[in-house]
Amino acid sequence: MKQKLIKNGIISATAIALLLQPGYMSTGFSYNSTQGVVSAAAAVSKSVRLNANSTLQIRDARLLMQDKGLVLSYTVTITNNGSRDLNLIDYWTRLKGKGGKSITATVSEADKERKLVPAKSSVSMTYFATVDNTTKLKDLSFEVVKWDFSAPNYERRLGTIKFPSDTSIKTAAYKPGIMLMSNTKVKGALKQYYVTQDQNSLYVTLSFLLENIGYSSVNLANVGFALQSDNYSVYDVNSASIAQSTLQPKERKIVTLTAKVPKALSGKSVTLVPYTKDEANKAKIPHGAFAIPAFKAAAATAVNKSRTIYMEGQRVKTAAENAVLNENDGKTDLSMEYVLENIGAEAVKLPALEFSLRTKNNVSYPLTYNKEEQVTLLPNIKKAIALSGTIPADVDKGSVELVVRTAAVEGQESYVLGIYKFGTSTQQGAVGTSFTYNKDYQITLSSVERTPQTDNDILVADLAIKNTSSTSKSTPAELSGYFLINGVRVTGDTTTAALDQTINIAPGSTYHMVVYTKIPYTTSVDNISFVLTEAPKEKPVKNLFQFTGQKVNAIKTIMPEQIYEINSVGNKASVKVRNTAIYEGTNVNYFYTEFEVVNLETRSAQLAALGAFLQDNQGRYVPLKISEIKERVMANGKVLVSVTGQLGKSFNTANYNLIFGQALSKSINAGTGAGTGQENTVTESILINPVSYRVINQVPSINSTLNEITFSAYTLGLKNMRANLNVSGMYQVDGVKLEFDYDLATDEQFDYVAGEHKIMIEFVDQEKAQATYSKTFDLLKASGDNQPFLKTGTDIPMEIAFNDPEIQNKVRDYKTYVINVYDVVENAKVLIASKEMKWFDRN
Repeated sequence: MKQKLIKNGIISATAIALLLQPGYMSTGFSYNSTQGVVSAAAAVSKSVRLNANSTLQIRDARLLMQDKGLVLSYTVTITNNGSRDLNLIDYWTRLKGKGGKSITATVSEADKERKLVPAKSSVSMTYFATVDNTTKLKDLSFEVVKWDFSAPNYERRLGTIKFPSDTSIKTAAYKPGIMLMSNTKVKGALKQYYVTQDQNSLYVTLSFLLENIGYSSVNLANVGFALQSDNYSVYDVNSASIAQSTLQPKERKIVTLTAKVPKALSGKSVTLVPYTKDEANKAKIPHGAFAIPAFKAAAATAVNKSRTIYMEGQRVKTAAENAVLNENDGKTDLSMEYVLENIGAEAVKLPALEFSLRTKNNVSYPLTYNKEEQVTLLPNIKKAIALSGTIPADVDKGSVELVVRTAAVEGQESYVLGIYKFGTSTQQGAVGTSFTYNKDYQITLSSVERTPQTDNDILVADLAIKNTSSTSKSTPAELSGYFLINGVRVTGDTTTAALDQTINIAPGSTYHMVVYTKIPYTTSVDNISFVLTEAPKEKPVKNLFQFTGQKVNAIKTIMPEQIYEINSVGNKASVKVRNTAIYEGTNVNYFYTEFEVVNLETRSAQLAALGAFLQDNQGRYVPLKISEIKERVMANGKVLVSVTGQLGKSFNTANYNLIFGQALSKSINAGTGAGTGQENTVTESILINPVSYRVINQVPSINSTLNEITFSAYTLGLKNMRANLNVSGMYQVDGVKLEFDYDLATDEQFDYVAGEHKIMIEFVDQEKAQATYSKTFDLLKASGDNQPFLKTGTDIPMEIAFNDPEIQNKVRDYKTYVINVYDVVENAKVLIASKEMKWFDRN
C-alpha cells in the first residue's frame, strides 16, 4: 500500500513531462543536405526498448527563438507491438543539457491527456522546453526512465539518446521534408525563392509546398512560418494566404510567403521554420527546418522576357513590355504594359499591385493604372495592366528598372513581386506613316487641320484605320490622342469622333475617325505632333505612336464649278455652292448663299451636318448659320440649304473666301441659368475636312414683269394686279387695297428646301411723297398664328389692305405706283422683282 501511494505521488509530479501524440509512426527517414550531414530525424533511427514488445524514439528536434527565449521542440514516438495496452504512467523521458543540467519540458496542449498506447499501434507526443541561447542539438540528451521499486530511487534508466556532433536539423533547399501537423504527415518543400532589394532591406518571396500525405485533414489556421539565421535571429514571415485554409488528405498547395529582412543578410543563408501556435502555452512549436539558399538579389528580368512566379499555388508568367515615351517640355511621359498569364489549372485572385520606376540613384517614380476590384486571373488568359507615368527627360533610361510590389494592406507589409528591365521602343513617324495596331489594324494620320471657332481654333487630326486581316474586325473604340505644339503638349479636353457609320471594318477596307481639341486662336504653330493613344474606359491612357515634325495642312481651294464631296460611310454626299450674294444693310451687311446637297448613299439617310465661315484678306472671321435638314433624304435625293451671316461694315466684301466642310456637333455646358438653377447646354460645331471657295459676289437680276420670279427653289408670278383706295362705309378712306392673283411653284428637283425664305411685297406711290407700304408673307405654311402665307398653286386670288387714313394727303394724282418684290432671309432682304403700274387699272 505504501509503495502504491508513493508511486501515485511521483506520477502526479511528472505527468506534465509526458508529451503524447497518437497516430504517427516514425520512420526515421529524412532527406540529407548537399553537405551530407545527418538530420535529427535520421540520427534517432535507433530506439530504446521499453519492454519486449515496445520501443521509444526521439525525432523532429527543432530550435526556434521566441519571445520566451530559444525553444526546443521534439517528438516522442512510442510503438506498442504487444497484445495489451501500454500504460504510459510507467515511463517518462528526462531532458538534459550541457553538463547534465536538467531542463523542464512541457507537453503540448493537444497531447496532455494521453495515457495509453493501444496494442499494435503507435503514439506520438510533442514536448517543448526553453533552453540556453547557445544550445545546439549535440548538447542535448534524452534519458528514458521506467518506475522500478526494486531499484534505487525507484527508477531504472532504460537508455539515453544523443544527437551526433554532425547532426543538422535542416532539410536541403528544394528537397522535401516530412512534418507532423495535427497528427498527420505533411510533406514540405521549397519550390522557388526570389530576392529583391532597396536601399535598406531585402524582400524575400518564397513559394512553399504543403502536401498532406496522411489520412486526416490539417487545419492551417494556426500554422505560421519564420526565417531563422544560424545565430537564432528570427524574422517574421507573412503567410496570410493560408490563414483560412484546410489541407485535405492527398491535397497539395503551393503557398506564397513573403518577408522583409535587413540588407545585412545579403549573402547569408537562413532556415524556413514552419510552426504551430500553441495558444494555451504561448509557444510556437516548430515542425521543420528548410534551408534557404544564400540571399542574393535577383537580376532584373529582361524587357519582354517572362518570369514565372507563384500566386495561390498557381504558376503565373509575368513580363514588362517596352514603354512608349513622349518628350514633353523637359519631362518624359510614358506608357507601358505589365502582362500576367496564369499558366496553372485554377483561377487566381490578383492582389493589389503597386508599380514604380527606380533609377540607378534609387529615386522612385510611381506609375498609375486603373485599380480594379477583385481581379481574377483565369487559366491561360493574359491580363495586361496599362501603366503610365512621368520621369525627368534627362534620366538615363538604360539604368531604369520597373519595380512591382504588392500593396500594403492591414496586417500585411508590401513586398516586391519582381523587378524588370525598363525598355523603350521608338514609335514615331511623319504624316502618312503607318502604325500597326493590335496586329490587324494599320493606322495612318492623313492630315492635321486648324479651323476657327467663335472664340478659339480647333486642331483636328484625321485618322485612317485599315483592316489588314482576312476577316472583318470591329471598329477600334479605345483610340484617342493629343497634340504637341512646338514640343509642348496641348492641355485641355481631347475629343474623338467617328466619321463612318459602321460597327466593323471589312478586310482591306478603311475606317475614318478624327481627334480634335481647342487652342487659343492666338497660338503660333511652327511644328505640330500628334500622339496616338489607347484610352480604355476607366484605365490609364497608353501612348501608341507619335506622328512628328509636320505643319498644319493648308485648306484645299476649290473653284466655283467644283463639287465638295463628303465620303463618310453612311453620310456620303456632294455639295455645290450656288447663288452667293451680299445684301447691303444700314449698319451691317448680310451674306447669303445656298448649298445644293445630294445624298450619295444607296438608301435614305440623314445628311451629314455642314459648317461654314467667311474670312477676308485681313483674317477677319465670320461664322455662318446653315439651315438644318432634319428629315432623312432618299437615295440620290437633293436638298437646298440656306447659308447666312451678318457682316460688319469693316469686313472686306471685295476680297474674301467661303470656307466650309463637314461639321461635327458637340454639346457643352454653358453654365447655370440665372434664377433657374439648371445647367444650360449649347451645341458647338467643329469643322472637319474643310475647303476654301473664293467668292465672287453675284448681283441678282431684277425681274421687271412680275412673272416667273425665281429665287432659291421657288418660282413666283404676280398678275391681274390692281390698286384701289380702301373705302369703308360711304366715304371713309382707310388706305390702299391691292388685289392680284399669284402662282407659286417649288423646284421639283429638290426633296427639301432648308431655311426660311419669305416674300415681301412693297407698294410705292410715284408722287413726290413716295407713300410706301409693305406686307411680308411666309411660304408654304404660316410660321405663327394669323401670319399670312403664300401656298403653291396657280391663279390664287390675294387681297392686301395697307391701312393709312392719311393716304389722301400723300397721294393726289393717282397716276402710277411701283410694286417691289423682295426675297427675305432672316433680317436681310434683296430686291428680286419690280414693276411700275397705273392706279385703278388691272395690270
